[in-house]
Amino acid sequence: MRPSLPLLASLLSAACACAADVELSLTNGRTVRGEVVSESEANIVLRSRYPGRGSVKQVESSYIKSDILRRKDLPGVMQQYEQRSKQTPDTVPEQCTLAQWAYENCLREQARTHALRVLGMDPENAWARRILDNSGYMEVDGKWVDEAEHLKANGLVRVDGEIMVAGLADARTAYKRAKAAYATAKHKYDEAKGVATEKPRSAASAEAKAKESAAAAEAAKKSVEEAEAQLAQIREEPAGKGDDARKERLDRISKAQQAVNAAKQKQRDAKDAADKAQQAAKSDKRAGDNAKSSLPELEAALAKADAELKAAAAKLPADDPLLKEEAPAEAKAADKDAGAAPKDDQQAEPEKPKVRRLRAGGGD
Repeated sequence: MRPSLPLLASLLSAACACAADVELSLTNGRTVRGEVVSESEANIVLRSRYPGRGSVKQVESSYIKSDILRRKDLPGVMQQYEQRSKQTPDTVPEQCTLAQWAYENCLREQARTHALRVLGMDPENAWARRILDNSGYMEVDGKWVDEAEHLKANGLVRVDGEIMVAGLADARTAYKRAKAAYATAKHKYDEAKGVATEKPRSAASAEAKAKESAAAAEAAKKSVEEAEAQLAQIREEPAGKGDDARKERLDRISKAQQAVNAAKQKQRDAKDAADKAQQAAKSDKRAGDNAKSSLPELEAALAKADAELKAAAAKLPADDPLLKEEAPAEAKAADKDAGAAPKDDQQAEPEKPKVRRLRAGGGD
């Protein structure tokens, strides 16, 4: 027969309490404490303990001995507890302090003992209640019992700090999963629908720009032909006599050549713009067609996700907070109006009791 989880935690806590610790002061200013797991000439491995809700977390870390400034042997945690408990006065503050120390050193049962002692003197002491809660105990009918055992015996679980029946927890998990799947399906459908609508428009605009740029390229081609003809004519003219005449002819040739180059550049730019616009039109048309063809499949996936979400929601109580979070704006507005003072011919419903939510860390 396998021992229960609380029993394992208790045995583990007792075993850890009996082991002696060492305290290491490191060159980086840190001070660490733990049980020596292994040790060599160069390294030392410590197992440190951290308290959890009804459990003990153990972490092993390795340290280089050249990084250790000081090493101090410490008595076992149980030995320290026994010494502290003998010296601790039976007062609320001192017993709280001892209970807190026991919790931080993974002495769960001892923490419970001293926290209960505090509640015996001060039943509403928040500090003691928080220690008990952090140690994995819960108050049931005025008694503090092991939470894990109580939840298991009553078919309850703790989820995100809230205690609920196990079936409800499963239903909530299924609902959250279905809600996420619906949101993903809706996003994909809306995105494809937008692409199917917008891309044909941008494709038509790109095609119009391509035609406009093609016309500009054709006009630039004529300008090139005219500029080249003018340049050829200037070159065929006889050179005048004298330096001034020759200089004037060279200037005319240079300007005509510049006009030819400018016209060719304009033609290239227009042709490039036409090609880019045509490519954009083809790309947008292809994207629009693909999106349009995918809409039936995405719509079916969205309908399936919506049905699964509704089915998951039907398994939750009507007043479940998860459902209220998803209420449409119109429904929320109606709820707000319903919260107003009732008219003379209406009877106000009695206020529902608030759900007590337990959080890790204690407190209501």
